[in-house]
Amino acid sequence: MAIQTLDSKKLLEYLLKITLRIRSKFYDLSISHKLNLGFGVLVGLTFLVVSRNYLGSLKATKNIKRTQNIRVPTVITSAQAEANLLRMSSHVRGYLATGESDFRDRYQQARQEFETELVEMEKLLQVYSSPNNKQHLQELQIQYQEWKVIPDQLFALRDNYYVNQPALQLLKDQGETPINLILAHITAIIDDQGTRPPSSVNTILLKEMASFQSSFALLVSALRGYLLTQESSFRFEYAAKFQANQEAWEKLQSKYNLLTNKQKKSFDKISLNHQVFLELPHEMFEIVEGEKHRQDLFIFRTKAEPLAENMLVLLQEIVASQQESLTRELQAGTNSLVNAQWDNFLGVLLALLLAIFMTILLREKIAGPISRLTRATNQIIEGDFDAKAIIESGDEIGILATTFNQMTDHLKQSHQELENYSHILEERTFALAEAKEAAEIANHTKSSFLANISHELRTPLNVILGFTQIMSRDITLSEKQQETLRIINHSGEHLLLLINDVLEVTKIESGKTSLYHNDIDLHSLLDSLEEMLKLKAEEKGLNMFFVQDQNLPRYIRSDESKLRQILINLLSNAIKFTTVGTVKLQAKVLDLETAKSADDNANLTSLLFEVSDTGMGIAETELKSLFEPFVQTASGIKSQQGTGLGLAISRKFAQLMGGNISVISELGQGSTFRVTLTVQSVVQATVNLRETRRVIGLAKNQHRYRILIIEDRWENRLLLSNLLEPLNLEVREAENGQQGVAIWQEWQPHLIFMDMQMPIMNGIEATKYIRAQAQKTNTETAIIALTANVFTKQRSEILAAGCDDYITKPFKEAIIFEKMAQHLPLTYLYEEEISSQSNASAISEKLTSENLAIMPNQWRTQLNEAALQLNSELLEKLITEIPDEHQSLMLSLKNKIENFDFDHILELL
Repeated sequence: MAIQTLDSKKLLEYLLKITLRIRSKFYDLSISHKLNLGFGVLVGLTFLVVSRNYLGSLKATKNIKRTQNIRVPTVITSAQAEANLLRMSSHVRGYLATGESDFRDRYQQARQEFETELVEMEKLLQVYSSPNNKQHLQELQIQYQEWKVIPDQLFALRDNYYVNQPALQLLKDQGETPINLILAHITAIIDDQGTRPPSSVNTILLKEMASFQSSFALLVSALRGYLLTQESSFRFEYAAKFQANQEAWEKLQSKYNLLTNKQKKSFDKISLNHQVFLELPHEMFEIVEGEKHRQDLFIFRTKAEPLAENMLVLLQEIVASQQESLTRELQAGTNSLVNAQWDNFLGVLLALLLAIFMTILLREKIAGPISRLTRATNQIIEGDFDAKAIIESGDEIGILATTFNQMTDHLKQSHQELENYSHILEERTFALAEAKEAAEIANHTKSSFLANISHELRTPLNVILGFTQIMSRDITLSEKQQETLRIINHSGEHLLLLINDVLEVTKIESGKTSLYHNDIDLHSLLDSLEEMLKLKAEEKGLNMFFVQDQNLPRYIRSDESKLRQILINLLSNAIKFTTVGTVKLQAKVLDLETAKSADDNANLTSLLFEVSDTGMGIAETELKSLFEPFVQTASGIKSQQGTGLGLAISRKFAQLMGGNISVISELGQGSTFRVTLTVQSVVQATVNLRETRRVIGLAKNQHRYRILIIEDRWENRLLLSNLLEPLNLEVREAENGQQGVAIWQEWQPHLIFMDMQMPIMNGIEATKYIRAQAQKTNTETAIIALTANVFTKQRSEILAAGCDDYITKPFKEAIIFEKMAQHLPLTYLYEEEISSQSNASAISEKLTSENLAIMPNQWRTQLNEAALQLNSELLEKLITEIPDEHQSLMLSLKNKIENFDFDHILELL
C-alpha cells in the first residue's frame, strides 16, 4: 500500500513537471504560434467529421438519384402532357375568338408535343407502373382519339361566317335584297331631285332625302357590326340610328305630295321594302343573344371542353400516383441522410467541445491580458494617467504592454498642455455656436420672407398677365390695341423677372443656380427684346437700335432665360440712366473655334454683346463695387429706381455660361458694357419655333371633360373659367379645399386645378385626402397644382402630396392648355396666324361674280349643284381645280365653305 502511494506521488510530480514545462514553453510562444496550435487541432478534428459525413451523404445520394432516374421522368412527362392539353384547348378557344392563324399554328405544335408525350408515357408506364396507371393511360388515349377530330370541325365552322352564325345567314338570305332596293330607290329619288329647279323647298326636301339615305346606311352598318361582334356599343348605335332613320322617314312621308310621280313610285317601293326589312332585326337579335349564336362555340362548350376536362383528370391521377411513388422512394433516401446527419451531429458536438476548451485556453492566454490592457486604457481615457499595464508574457501582448506604459508617460505630459488650451477653445466654440444659431435664424427668416413676398406679388401679376392673354383673343380689338396688350404682357413678364431677381440672388449665394441649355433662335430673341424696350426708349426721346453682324449665327445652344435676363438688365439700365442721345446693342462673333462640341452639328462660338449709351456715365471710384449685390451708383441712388441686383446677377450668370461682363465708362460721356459668352452654334437648326396659333376650341367628337377649379381668389377662378369655358368644357369652382373635396366626391371631375395656399383646407391637405379616397374607390383624377412658390423644395412637397403636375403663377394660357393635353386626351383646334386671317378676310370681301367668271361653265354648274346639296367634300374638290395663278379665288371660296356661307356662293352664281 505504501509502495502504491509512493508511486502515485512520483507520477503526480512527473505530470506536474511536464505541465509546468509545457506552460513555460506556451508562455514563450508568440500569439501566431498559439493560434496556429489551437486552430490546427480544431481543423484536424473537423476534417475527420466532414470526411465521415461526406461518405454517408454520398451513399444516400446514390439511392436518391437511382430513385429519381426512375420516377421523375414519368412525373415530368405527365405534367408536360397536362400543360400541352391545356394549351391545345386554349389555342382552339383563341382561334374561335379571334380567327388569327397564329393560334392554329400553336395548336398544331402543342398537339404534336402532346402526342409525343403520350408515346413517352406509354413506354415509361410499361416498365415501372401500377395496373391503375396503365388503365388510366388507355382511357386517356381513347378519349383523345375522340377529342382530336373536334378542333378541325371547329376551325372549319369558324372560317365560314354564314354557316357558323345563323343571324348573318338570315341577313344574307332575307335582308340584303330589301336593303339594296331601298338604297337604290332613294338614290334614284335624290338624282331626280337634283334635276328639279332650285328652290328653298326643293333644297330642304333634298336634304331630308339625304338624311334618310345616310341614317339608313348607318343603321345597316350598326346592325352588321352587332351581328359580327356582339358588342353592346353597336346595339346602342343601332337603336340611335333606328330612331334617326324613323324621324327622317316620317319627315319624307309628310312631304309625299311634294314628290314627282316618278319619285312617288320609287318612294312606294322604298316603303314596302323598308317595312319588310324592319321585321328582321328583332329575329336576328334573338339568335345572336341565344345560346347557339355561334355553332363553333356551342360545340366547343358541349363536346370539346368536357372531353378535355376528363383527360385532365386522368393525367392528374397519373401524376398523383407517380408523385406518391416518388415520395415513398425519396423517403428511404432521406432516412439514409438522417443517419448521416446524426453522425455529423455527434462529430460537430465533439468538435464544439474541443473548440470551447481551446477558446477558454486561448482566452486565458490571449484575451485575458488584452482585456486587462483594455481596462488600463480605459483608466487612461478617464483621466487616470497613473495607471500601468501589467506585463504578463513575452509575446506581442507583453511587448505591447511595455510600449503602452511608455506612451502613458508621454500622454500624461501632453494632457497637461491640452488642458491649458482647452479653456481657450471652449470660449471660442461658445462664441461660434451663438453666431451659427443667429445666422440660421436669419437665413430661415429670409427664406420665409422671400416665399411670402413671391406669393403675394405673383398672385396679382398672374391675374394681370392672364386677363391680358384672354383680351388678346378678342378679334374685335384693333391692331393698336393688340400692340398695347403685347406691350403690357411683355412688361408684366419683365416685372416677373424683377421679382425673380431677389430669389435668384438667394440661389446664387447658396450655390444652387444651374444652367438649362436649350436651342435658341438668337435673331428672334434680339428682335423681341428690341420690340419690348423700344417704346420705353421712345418715351424718353431716345434713339435705340440693334446692330447684328452678318456672320452672327441665328441658332445657338445656351441658357435662353439667363441670356435674356442679362441683356434686359443692361438695356434697361442704359435707358434708365440716359436722358439724351442713343442706346445701342451690337451683337457680333469674336471667334469661331474649330473644335466640335459633343453635338456634331454645333461649333463652339465666342459672342460679344456690347450695350452702349450716351448717359451720365459712372465714376471711376464706383467701378470696383459696381457688380456687388445691393450696391448702386450715386446716379442710381438719386433715381430711386432698381434694387442694385441686376448687374450682380448678370455677371454671375455670364460667368456660369462661360463668359464675363466688363464695363468701360467715363463720367458725363456714357458707358459701354461688354458681355462675352461661349456658346454652341447650331448648324442644323433644332430650335422649335414657338407656336403662334392660339387654341380656340376642341376637335370634333371629343368627350366633354369636367374641370374643377379650387382657388380662394375670385379673380384667379374667373381667369381660368374664361380660358376653359369657351372650349366647351364643363367647369365648376370652389373657394377652398373643403368645398373642392365635396364637389369632387359628388361630381367626379376628370381634372382639378388646385391652388396650394387656401383657408380652411389648403391644397396639400385637399390633394392628400382626394388621393386617399380615390385609392379606395379605384377612381383617377388628374391634379395640377397652382402655386406662386418658385422654390424647388416646395415643388417637391407638392408632387409628393399626390399632384400630377404644377404650374407656377403667373401662368400663360399656352402652359394651361399644354398641361391639360398632357393629362387628358385632348385635341385642340387652333386659329390661323393673324396675318393669314387678315389676308383671307380681305380676299373674301372682294369675292364677286366676276371672280367666278374666270372658271369654265361646267365647273360653275358643278359648284352650284354642290352648294345646293351642301356637299362640302365636292366643293373642296372643285377648289383644287382652280389654277395656281388665282390663289385669291381659292382662298375666298375656302373661307366661305369653312364658315358655311353657301347662300353667298349661290347668289354669286
